[in-house]
Amino acid sequence: MHVSVGSSSSSARIAQEYRERFPLPNRCVYLNSNTTGAVPQSAERVLEHYWRTIETWGDDIWRRWWVDLEQHTFELAQLIGAPAGSVVCDTNLATLFSRVMSCFDFRSRPRVVTSDLEFPSIPTVLRAFGRYGCAVTTVRSADRVTIGSEQIADAIDERTQLVCVSHATFGAGALIDVAPIVRRAREFGALVLLDVYQSVGILPSMSRHSMSTSCWAARTSGCVGRTRARFSMSDRRCCRISNRR
Repeated sequence: MHVSVGSSSSSARIAQEYRERFPLPNRCVYLNSNTTGAVPQSAERVLEHYWRTIETWGDDIWRRWWVDLEQHTFELAQLIGAPAGSVVCDTNLATLFSRVMSCFDFRSRPRVVTSDLEFPSIPTVLRAFGRYGCAVTTVRSADRVTIGSEQIADAIDERTQLVCVSHATFGAGALIDVAPIVRRAREFGALVLLDVYQSVGILPSMSRHSMSTSCWAARTSGCVGRTRARFSMSDRRCCRISNRR
């Protein structure tokens, strides 16, 4: 939903209206939103609907769920300013990242450039794809807090297939300047996967197209059953790579 805000007072009023939908922060200072979002009151109705669905189980439910999932991806695309049909969902980012990695032929361009401040699932998946020829170049952080954009860019060459970095580090929340990395990757025909798990939906004026990256990997804090939705968004070039294999 898009809300046009005309003044600071109306902004405060709208913010308060949204806060009132979440009873938990009225009882405590809630700081665990990254792991599990505070549950809104509307979740009770969703849980009731889910129970009624499985209580009257039938094969036609699957079709309805697929339609609901497709609609959910369209809504996520609107949220991040992405084209309809470019978002897919799965149970976790490791699975989504593995899907992206499975698109590549590493025989002529084996390198993947990343940093040593990525969430542990990223290097785990990269190591697993070593059996298919993936060669990982890990750029070390000088201060263990920030990722150096210029250092990442300098590591990109003609053998680089993919650059995989976090927009905000999971440990400290330090932001990376994406622009020099994207410029360098384009010079050598490499793709950029930006892990925006920690930043999408939090930072203002953030869109995949404004950063010109090839793919996003992200999540939304969930409300129903204490779950979250993980999703990725790819541009057409990633789709063409996948279709060739």
